[in-house]
Amino acid sequence: MKAAVLHNYDSGLRKKELLVYEDIDSPQEPGRGEVIVKIKAAGVCRTDLHIITGRDLGIPLAKLPFVLGHENAGEVYSIGEGVNKFIKGDKVLCYPFLTSGISTEERYGIDSHTLNRKTPGINVNGGFCELTKFSERSLIKVDQKASLTELAPLGDAGITAYGAIRKLMGFIRPQDRVLVIGIGGVGHLGIQLLLRLTPGKIIAVDPREEARNLANSLGITECYESLDQLDHFKAVNGTDFELY
Repeated sequence: MKAAVLHNYDSGLRKKELLVYEDIDSPQEPGRGEVIVKIKAAGVCRTDLHIITGRDLGIPLAKLPFVLGHENAGEVYSIGEGVNKFIKGDKVLCYPFLTSGISTEERYGIDSHTLNRKTPGINVNGGFCELTKFSERSLIKVDQKASLTELAPLGDAGITAYGAIRKLMGFIRPQDRVLVIGIGGVGHLGIQLLLRLTPGKIIAVDPREEARNLANSLGITECYESLDQLDHFKAVNGTDFELY
């Protein structure tokens, strides 16, 4: 199968070709509880760039060469024994951790805290290729009409934003002012989640005009360009919650 493979680190991201597009072996047939997904969309995360530079992320990484890509979505290609939630052709969003569901953390639904997890694109081959193997537990079925390109980033940026907002959901009241600083890949998803899950008034700050326009298009009418404006706003009006 075709894949974009990282062979060497590039600390300055100066190479013309950071990844090599080449043929690699397809994954072995799925085992019990496993699903092979035909990748249709894979996001490029800032973490991918950090890995390419060789930056120490404080977590074990796969040995070179390997395939990046931890924000993935695609279609079920084949299923292993015991898989009963999916059939071939189902559209799926791929959760970024491969876990068994056995540990205490997994049973509480916080797979990111388990020590034995595997993460495609981090310590095992990821989604910058045609086919990737996942555990059934790591897949979320989505509507067949869903845009996989739009959904793929939810596997990392989306759950990052949701993880923060979920902690606040029971505390934000209609009269509360919620400040979001930075309307980037995580921030704009955070705004959308706040709008859907909480009743507070949302204020956004970003120096980029296109980012503020995006916030406006989502329904945020109060946007600020600079930290000076933000400081003045906070001095006059105050904020109840702040997300950075």
